[in-house]
Amino acid sequence: MTQAAVHLYRKLFRRTRELPRASWDYYRRHLRENFVSHSEESQSDRLQTIFARAERDAEWVVNKYINKTPQTQTARESQL
Repeated sequence: MTQAAVHLYRKLFRRTRELPRASWDYYRRHLRENFVSHSEESQSDRLQTIFARAERDAEWVVNKYINKTPQTQTARESQL
């Protein structure tokens, strides 16, 4: 796995803290499974596509929870 992949994994793992605590395990497990499944990927173009898609998907998931009903509180909101 490249250094860029490790950096992206850490970044996306940290983003799970923006989600409701109850969903952390699910998204962290999903994140790990996807990184393991693509760990043998070596084509630079393909990796860039995967990285871009992972970032876009993470943004969508976070926005999905942020835009949900006000009763749903994320870890970030509870710290404020």
